[in-house]
Amino acid sequence: MEKYNYDTANRFAMTLGLRVGLVWIVSFILVVLSFPSLFSDLGLMVGLVSLPLVGMNLRRFRRTLQDFTLFRLLWTSWYTFLCGVLLLTAAQYAYFAFFDKGQLLQRMTDLYTSPEMTEALRQAGAADMLDMIQESLELMGEL
Repeated sequence: MEKYNYDTANRFAMTLGLRVGLVWIVSFILVVLSFPSLFSDLGLMVGLVSLPLVGMNLRRFRRTLQDFTLFRLLWTSWYTFLCGVLLLTAAQYAYFAFFDKGQLLQRMTDLYTSPEMTEALRQAGAADMLDMIQESLELMGEL
């Protein structure tokens, strides 16, 4: 076992953040490309897989170091998620800026304004939410 070293922890957190970010990008792509279908749930499941992945890797990293306190563990996990989120944000920006061209918003509008969804929301007692959804979609369309 070696002593805790911030450089080693940073390298580990960045490497793990890269892995987590890539898993989240795959999850985002699955959700966006299969939005109204059941495969979007598969994308959410892939995203949830990243949490045990981080936990297992942090446990493996902790076993290699002798001086690993709770604060250092929290700092390393925070830095891991920060690196993953920055990678995911860059991928989302690239997707929405260059590839989407309003398709996701159009699919959401079509889904929530369909007669089946309107009837389902009314039966569920969420008719007032339907107006709020309509207003939100109109505001997003203006952006």
